[in-house]
Amino acid sequence: MIERRTAAFTATLLLALGGCMAGGHPVGPAPQVMIPTPSFINPGTVAGLDGFSQAVKAGSTMYISPQVSLDSAGRIVGEHDIAAQTTQALANLATVLEIGRVTTGDIVQLNVYLVSPSTADYRTVHDLIAAFLPGPQRPAITLLGVQSLPMPGLLVAIGAVSTVRGQFLERQQNRR
Repeated sequence: MIERRTAAFTATLLLALGGCMAGGHPVGPAPQVMIPTPSFINPGTVAGLDGFSQAVKAGSTMYISPQVSLDSAGRIVGEHDIAAQTTQALANLATVLEIGRVTTGDIVQLNVYLVSPSTADYRTVHDLIAAFLPGPQRPAITLLGVQSLPMPGLLVAIGAVSTVRGQFLERQQNRR
């Protein structure tokens, strides 16, 4: 009895699949793949370097351009002071994250560029970043010494890659 049901189910399944396939290929148009349209984040409250978007959301990822120590008027904060510049760059990064609706806990990659750093500069920046990021799980971090940044007087630039959680819930709420 069970064998007969199994055979009947298998025959029905094969018949149904055969109706969907012709010569081993799907019948009808190819399924549509939804490629998310990138959204560009350029808040007027965070001064940035000309020619760059502050951040770009693409799918479930947000790419944040390196943030520097500019105040909202475009002036360097903490000239010749690596700690003050790092603090301002992290504050700018936090603002861009907030506008993009993600948190520091969503950061998966942090890229830090330091102009002609000393060992003490690396330690200062490391300590400030450790205080900025929550919990024991830290993102992958790259610290690079560079010769210069695009604007004279800048000592540090901090960029990030972040996941975007809850985007599908947000999308469903917007449809209602």
